[in-house]
Amino acid sequence: MYTATLMLLGAGELGREFAIAAKRLGCRVIACDRYANAPGMQVSDAFEVFPMLDGAKLRAAVEKHKPNVIVPR
Repeated sequence: MYTATLMLLGAGELGREFAIAAKRLGCRVIACDRYANAPGMQVSDAFEVFPMLDGAKLRAAVEKHKPNVIVPR
């Protein structure tokens, strides 16, 4: 059971560290970035790849995963 679902927008090195800390607190982490295999995606529970400025794809990812919190970088 997860305490919350976080959607992380930007999954670079800083996103990776944030994802690790969130998972230690019991959160489910969905990492989003514009390229596959970003560092944060390697430690997250799920990931999405799309251009960060594409509003329609961002909305689709939010509706798919239904996060409690969206964390922009």
